[in-house]
Amino acid sequence: FEIAGGTIETPLTYKGLGLLLKAAMGSVATTGSGPYLHTFTPSATLPSLTIAVQRGTGTSEQFEGCMVSTMTLSCEAGEEGRASFEIIAETASARGSALGAGGFGDGAQIFHFQSSTLSYNSVTTYKMRSMELTLDNKLERVNYLGSKLTSQPQISDVREVTLTATFDLEDDNLYNAQLDGTASNVEVTFTSGSDSFNILIRNAQITEYSDDVNSFGRIERTATFYGLSDSSNEAIRIEMTNDNASGVSN
Repeated sequence: FEIAGGTIETPLTYKGLGLLLKAAMGSVATTGSGPYLHTFTPSATLPSLTIAVQRGTGTSEQFEGCMVSTMTLSCEAGEEGRASFEIIAETASARGSALGAGGFGDGAQIFHFQSSTLSYNSVTTYKMRSMELTLDNKLERVNYLGSKLTSQPQISDVREVTLTATFDLEDDNLYNAQLDGTASNVEVTFTSGSDSFNILIRNAQITEYSDDVNSFGRIERTATFYGLSDSSNEAIRIEMTNDNASGVSN
């Protein structure tokens, strides 16, 4: 079989990622009249993209039938936010001429100092050292006799969304929440002026927790929150507020 695909890594921005976010989540709805609120939610059907890649100053390559298998959004103290999208593609066309200049919003990057504290179980003061959100769409290639190319990848298992964050050890609230099986929303917001980027994980339970004492200095704790859907809402929602009227071209 012909295997095509790869990973897109980019700074996390307030504008410029709408198309990839929709590809990873499935749907987007836009409200407001400037600033605009773009709400990304999971859907049963994921869109397919055609992605052209510029190779240096020379040729370009076009990948067809691209779908986002996993998405990772992360940020660490002292750094900019990062986004990563793992792509499953059907095939790639022969390399051709160089591409024209692309448009990537206003380049307003998301930085660590623009983050709120993490909110969980009625506590809104968890100061994070780092955070990483992972959405795994559980996509699987679909191979048949008669072709060496995959058909449209299908969701083969229950989608999973997790958020792993590291904090200083200040109390036992998160440890106790893991033991009690507490389910509560997790929320983090990045804000710059009128732009914002909000992550909400619903009905999250702590599936992993550690606060090892293995050196001198501050003790850190790391918790992994596992989101769960309910009868009315999906496990994850991402809201992006900016001045672009389109949810996918912003």
